[in-house]
Amino acid sequence: MALTRDEAISFITDVLGVPRIIYISEGDKLFFLNEIIGAFQREIPFQTITACGIAREDRHLPTWSEIKKDVFNKTGGICYQLHVFLKELLAALGYEIYYVKATIIMPFDHIGLVVKNVTHNGSKHLVEAAGFPTFQAIPLDFEGFSEVYNRSFLRQMFQKTKEGTVLWYHEDRYDPLPLAKYQKTHNGFYKFAEYDINTPYSFEPFRPYLERCFTEDEYSFVLSTPKAVRFVDQKLISVKMGSYLSEDPYKRMKTDEIKDLQEYTDLFSRHFPDIPLTIVTEVAQRYKIF
Repeated sequence: MALTRDEAISFITDVLGVPRIIYISEGDKLFFLNEIIGAFQREIPFQTITACGIAREDRHLPTWSEIKKDVFNKTGGICYQLHVFLKELLAALGYEIYYVKATIIMPFDHIGLVVKNVTHNGSKHLVEAAGFPTFQAIPLDFEGFSEVYNRSFLRQMFQKTKEGTVLWYHEDRYDPLPLAKYQKTHNGFYKFAEYDINTPYSFEPFRPYLERCFTEDEYSFVLSTPKAVRFVDQKLISVKMGSYLSEDPYKRMKTDEIKDLQEYTDLFSRHFPDIPLTIVTEVAQRYKIF
């Protein structure tokens, strides 16, 4: 499971549209890291459509070759595919990066990424480029609470505990955020996840949860709700079941009901053109969206 440097440079230039990188100097590391994160969120969708479109008997945890193909093709996937690929991409470009345990509801139910030594020796930055992105690498050198990051419709902040755990908060402002099941803290924020940022992990501890996500209907958020999400110019575009979610210039969200299958497929053609329409149509029929 790896990318060559040539593959990585091809991906960031040809797929993401980031200017060609021949080498990364110490001064450019953070700049290029943030460029890659922003472009990745714009071009590679977070989506469950392809997983929902697989017949029950063929369901499986996507392999590295499948992940690589789907990300290069801009088909995308969930945090598993996106973060596994992003880790290998950044490693191939010379970044020191490792998986960290993240807990949303249970340990290892989300793959976190931490990049080391970006701005100075010993520095750590958190990278999130999946369904609730940060749009930049988050510096972890703060004490107590971080600043509030207000990008797109999201307002987020982080807290570092005395034990070194990092807590991730979302502000409770928008109905589409499924935060009611999480513990409300202070000032209208909800704890969304927590990270063990100091312990590098291999992929194996994440495997049991993820295998169930891709194979078991009753267990899986992946298989329960067909949806696709992108952030273009840091603005949300999403199709979730029979709803179209978008964002106005004032960071206000609106939800429109999709009338029929034709409008549904038209939205995918316009906003998620690299997800095959045959799969989109089959998923709409299988899940009886209309």
